Amino acid sequence: MKYILAASLFVALASVGQPIPPEFLAPGLPGSPYPLPPVETGQDMCMQPGMGWSSVDSLSQARRGHSSTLLLSGEVLTAGGYYGGDCVRSCEIYDPKTGSWRETDSLTYGRQYHTATLLRSGDILVVAGQGSFLLPYCELYDYSTHTWSLTGTLSAARRSHSATLLASGEVLIAGGQTASGVLSSCELYDPATGEWTTTDDLEYPRANHAATLLPSGKVLVSGGIGPAKGYLQCCEIYDPSTDEWSTTDSLSTARYSHSATLLASGKVIAVGGWNGSPVKCSEIYDPQTEAWSTCDSLICARYQHAASLLPSGRLLATGGLSATLLRSCEIYEPQTDSWSSAGNMASARYAHTSVLLPSGQVLVSAGYNIASCELYTPDSILWSGAQDISTEREFHTATLLPSGSVLVVGGENDSVLSSAEVYDPQNGTWSGIPPMSSPRKHHTSTLLTSGEVLVAGGEDSIPLLSVEVYNPQGDEWTAAAPLSEPRKGHTATLLPSGSVLVVGGENDSVLSSAEVYDPQNGTWSGISPMSSPRKHHTSTLLTSGEVLVAGGEDSIPLLS
Repeated sequence: MKYILAASLFVALASVGQPIPPEFLAPGLPGSPYPLPPVETGQDMCMQPGMGWSSVDSLSQARRGHSSTLLLSGEVLTAGGYYGGDCVRSCEIYDPKTGSWRETDSLTYGRQYHTATLLRSGDILVVAGQGSFLLPYCELYDYSTHTWSLTGTLSAARRSHSATLLASGEVLIAGGQTASGVLSSCELYDPATGEWTTTDDLEYPRANHAATLLPSGKVLVSGGIGPAKGYLQCCEIYDPSTDEWSTTDSLSTARYSHSATLLASGKVIAVGGWNGSPVKCSEIYDPQTEAWSTCDSLICARYQHAASLLPSGRLLATGGLSATLLRSCEIYEPQTDSWSSAGNMASARYAHTSVLLPSGQVLVSAGYNIASCELYTPDSILWSGAQDISTEREFHTATLLPSGSVLVVGGENDSVLSSAEVYDPQNGTWSGIPPMSSPRKHHTSTLLTSGEVLVAGGEDSIPLLSVEVYNPQGDEWTAAAPLSEPRKGHTATLLPSGSVLVVGGENDSVLSSAEVYDPQNGTWSGISPMSSPRKHHTSTLLTSGEVLVAGGEDSIPLLS
């Protein structure tokens, strides 16, 4: 369905929003009757050894309620926000190489509490938000030309909604707040056409919620603020394959203006928030069991903070509001289920942004009445001993499962192995599982969106055609359709569609051929070959959805 801009249509759709009683609005949110808390005091720990914080170049414009998005170049685009009684149009780009900001093209409409999503094309989609009026208008930033342009318009203006990039490349907008209340309506943006279509409504109207893309491709929406229930515990799952929302297990503690972050285990951690007072407890959602469980609580309750997952798998929570406006930061360690101090920023801030840079550092920018920015550099990684694997092996594979365990498959010691083992990081132990039907080394092992693992090719005494699938739930292997030709030393890449791209390798000669596995029907299909045969190369999925194949060797090492 297509929608045509009409002022009367926006008024009519906005009227379906259900109002929020002012007493439910936390300090720091638009319309709240409560004053802001004072700034946190205490020793300035910025740049203290081991704490990892350092100051960097400030934005030219102070702002809060803005967006910060990592570009394909590794730079960060900060857009819009609010300062001094006005919504901000200006945008700036941070270059980690120089540590400085530069101005870029301004938004057509100044806005705050919008969303900004990196599309596969590398463009940035900014959606709705609060300007001088509530906005239905959306804009695209083209990094190649450094310009903004208007794109399709929402059927319902909104702010404090969520935006999620789906595996299809579409963007799902859910809920949010209108001038008259809270929405349950959702819309899908198609980058190919630049148009919006309506999709299934949320079960419960909500704003200031969190939306998290799960490894399955589904979307988990947690908490938020609603019209009648106020602070929400209820959670929902969106399934793109059916275009439907369904309820899932509720949070144990109602909350909004919290963060919900996908951990390396495939689980989601909900942190902080507000439900009449700042929330201290944290909870973890397991998509396999569809249940929440409580975990270690924050040292300091907080909301309107920012959270970034570090390359180590730990979670950094920065600033926010509590009884005071916070400078303090905390680190969550999933392995020990514990929070610890990550030091203080130089400046207290809320409604700021945090972005993980390619360097592994985290850029924290702006916030309430502040233009300053800071960098967090994670502490040095320390090694500690772990239990030995039960069978010595080399040329095997190791795959992180949704449970957080690690599946090790095949390889060789005195002979080629069919055995497999699973490492449980919770108790630090290895356990054997049923072996594969075929011994193999130099194979590939790919985690599918279903949570199963696809093991393809490799060699025993000769290169192999055979393919097997491991199901962690049933702890069993099943044969899958064979490759079109034997190969070892190849690569296998999970595509956004859920299919697996297998490229190159060798059998009697080095291969340029490639094929794609479709888990839906369990079949392989050939695609166009590479221009150069190669083995022992790398294949990397880019944010655009393309795959970069680099290096390797034919008869000699390759530059291409």
